[in-house]
Amino acid sequence: MIEKIIGIKFNRFWGTIHFILTFIGVNLTFFPMHFLGLNGMPRRIPDYPDSYLIWNWIESWGSILSALGLVVFLFVFARILAFSFVRAVYVIEDVLLWEFKQAEKARQEYLDSWEKNKQDWIRENS
Repeated sequence: MIEKIIGIKFNRFWGTIHFILTFIGVNLTFFPMHFLGLNGMPRRIPDYPDSYLIWNWIESWGSILSALGLVVFLFVFARILAFSFVRAVYVIEDVLLWEFKQAEKARQEYLDSWEKNKQDWIRENS
C-alpha cells in the first residue's frame, strides 16, 4: 500500500525482518496471557505471585520483540520518506531546468526575431 502512496517499494529484506519480529513478539506477548488466565492469575494487578514468573518473563521479552519490530518499521519508513524526498527534489530540479531551457530558447528566439526585424528596417530605410 505504501508504494502506491509514495511510489517507492518497501525493501523486501527489511519488510520480512519487521514482519517476523512483530509476529513473534505479538504472539509471545499475548499468547502466554491465555495460560496465565487459565492458571488463575487475576488481571490488572501490579504484583504477581512467583509461580507466574516464567510466563511474565516470556511476555516481557515478547513486548521487547514487538518494540524492536516497530523500530525496524520506523527505520524502513524513514528511509522510504528520505528517498521519496530526494526523488521529489530531483523531479523539481528537472522541471526547473526544463523551464529554464524553455525560457532561454524563447529569449533567444525573441532576440533573433528582433535582430531580423532590425536588419529588415535598415534595409528598407537605406
